[in-house]
Amino acid sequence: MNAIEPLKARDVLALAEVLKHMQATGKIRLLTDNGDILEGRLRHLTGAEIGDRVPVDVREANVRLTTTGGMEVVVPIAELVSKHLQGACALDAS
Repeated sequence: MNAIEPLKARDVLALAEVLKHMQATGKIRLLTDNGDILEGRLRHLTGAEIGDRVPVDVREANVRLTTTGGMEVVVPIAELVSKHLQGACALDAS
């Protein structure tokens, strides 16, 4: 999913689910490309760096993730949605 491609229905639903989870500062487990698992809480949308303005198109935004170890990670929302659709991102209900 990126800002250039038209959204499919499944992309819209997955994006909505990730955004709703982020608004609730929900727990997340994310499988990284190198095989590590990031676990923490989604915080809020940001630009390229924490504190940057959020882009007009939410698909170009990033999400701040605070890991259980206290590290702040900035993840592109498009990557979260893509991993969620692939089953490599679990949104924890608790």
